[in-house]
Amino acid sequence: MRTAAAIAVRVTVAWMVTYVLAVALAELSPGPVALRAARASGSLPAEDARDPGVRRAMVARTAAELGLGGGGGRRLGRAVVRAATIDLGVAWRDRR
Repeated sequence: MRTAAAIAVRVTVAWMVTYVLAVALAELSPGPVALRAARASGSLPAEDARDPGVRRAMVARTAAELGLGGGGGRRLGRAVVRAATIDLGVAWRDRR
């Protein structure tokens, strides 16, 4: 029979690996991460809008709000730290 500590360690490691893998897969999907996050929240104007600057500003604001700046390695590193501290961060869709 396994001890409670061994089970807790396995669950913790499984949690961290799953979370970091999910972030890594999100990094591998096409397009900039900030653009995908802005799409998920439904905050982008139409792609054929008259002023593309508004769309770029919304993507930049989303990147700043969600801490999506830096390269993929930096974002993955932050995901590892969040997984270790059991901090999921802010949801892309509803910012909760």
